[in-house]
Amino acid sequence: MTQSVFIRLDTLAARATRSSSKGPAIGLTLCSDTQIDFAFVNAEDVIAPLAGTSITVQCCVKSKPDDPSSLLLDASCDYNTLTGDAARYSAVWTATTLDGDALRAFLGSNFSRVGTEERGPWMEVVWTIDGETLRVAFPITILNAWLRPEDAAPDPGIAAAEDWLNARAVRFDEVQALNAAQMAQALANIGITNIKSITKTAAGFVELVDGDNAIFHWGLTNGPAPV
Repeated sequence: MTQSVFIRLDTLAARATRSSSKGPAIGLTLCSDTQIDFAFVNAEDVIAPLAGTSITVQCCVKSKPDDPSSLLLDASCDYNTLTGDAARYSAVWTATTLDGDALRAFLGSNFSRVGTEERGPWMEVVWTIDGETLRVAFPITILNAWLRPEDAAPDPGIAAAEDWLNARAVRFDEVQALNAAQMAQALANIGITNIKSITKTAAGFVELVDGDNAIFHWGLTNGPAPV
């Protein structure tokens, strides 16, 4: 996903568009491909590359804009070599690089963190031209990943305990091949008592075996149930 930020050089402010008075609405999602394009707009309302002999542009995400120790994420911004209105400096993150221990700890189990909350996320753009450094910061939103990769490698002890449990207990969150006693216990756990098993036969019948080993069955028909 590509998003844009327009930086006014005359007021040192970040805007949603070249002429807008509103700040940009930037959102990052943990472990996703993201590109942020920065356009620099001069006092004449013209977009142009930064002018100078030595130029660097850096983008970083912090939980507090004026605190270097609150860094969560950063990237160098590359110039796209185009001119005029198309001139942009881009920060690019992949699903692998838009990640990190600091960012994960910052998000925790929250669905999102927003810049308007206390110590919420801010994006800061820093550019240096021939030794002079300028910066602009603005609040952003960071979303947690829907399918967040494991925070750490599995603990071998926990894995061994899990295997031991799977071999001995009925698990409702795992696919298991249960014996008759385990199946009866599983049914009892959800309130169905005195039943050893319920199965569907190859001939299209439901077969029920009760606690006294009596067998009951009833036939099935295809299609919706009759009214």
